[in-house]
Amino acid sequence: MRVNDVPGVWFFSLDAASRPAVELARRFWHLNYLVARFDIERGHESWRYRMTRTDARGCRDGAPPPMLACAWSRGRRLPPTEPDSLEHFLTERYALYTVRSGTVLRGRVAHVQWPLHEANVDSIDETLIAAAGLERGPEAPLAMAAAPIDVEGWGLERAWTTGGKGGR
Repeated sequence: MRVNDVPGVWFFSLDAASRPAVELARRFWHLNYLVARFDIERGHESWRYRMTRTDARGCRDGAPPPMLACAWSRGRRLPPTEPDSLEHFLTERYALYTVRSGTVLRGRVAHVQWPLHEANVDSIDETLIAAAGLERGPEAPLAMAAAPIDVEGWGLERAWTTGGKGGR
């Protein structure tokens, strides 16, 4: 998403294990956080990951709860991303967007460039994409891994309203 030439991330949903953290993020950041249960097994350079959404707000009527089960391993370290690359586009975002009462809000963030690695997906089973109302393409998922980094964030600001203030 881009507003006033500021690229940013729009989250269809975010899952977290802590109900208080979910409620705070929904209230103060207006982000679509949902409560989920997580099970993670870590090997030396491999992971098995299972997430099942337990928050009724994120479940369609009568459908089983959305879930993700995958196994993956970390590959070689990738060089720093180049500004025109897909990897840069996907990882170097310094704003997030959300909507409250018809107003697009922007939260700015700062972080060092993500230290990316190849990620080899050994298996994946998920229903999250369909739960967001989207169709999954036939191609294999694009996957990268990164070591944790610190991210600093600031409060939300008005980015655009339907009344013409701000920009598109």
